[in-house]
Amino acid sequence: MKNKITKIAKQVRAELISFISDGANGFNSQPHLSGMCGYGAVMVFDALKKAGRQPKIAVGQGHYFTVCDGFLVDVTASQFGQSKIVVRDYEKVKKMIASNEYQMRWWQASLHNSVCSANICSNRKMIDDARSKAKRDDCNTCGEKGA
Repeated sequence: MKNKITKIAKQVRAELISFISDGANGFNSQPHLSGMCGYGAVMVFDALKKAGRQPKIAVGQGHYFTVCDGFLVDVTASQFGQSKIVVRDYEKVKKMIASNEYQMRWWQASLHNSVCSANICSNRKMIDDARSKAKRDDCNTCGEKGA
């Protein structure tokens, strides 16, 4: 499963980079995808749902990422000096943070079953606009209709 998740994460990161490459679409064009974590988390969440998985949006200390099938999936970890794409065992990461062995507090998070419960619906709208209104499901929390 990790290989499939990693493949999806690579595709999402490439798409995210294409959104900011020319500064168009209203996206932040800072290096290392700084400030793009909410968008990346939504895109990974949607791609994993489409692949039949049950991902969760993780809301950390000023950072968003996705958790799926026991893996932390972060396509914007490069903003913290990490790999471009991080797919790690989430339970191990949590234990390392709790024992103070791991100084990556941005991965200390609460998990949400939907984009809206994580309060980042507006990120999905910008992504959809950039994708020319790609098809998606209606939002069950805020009522926004899918395209």
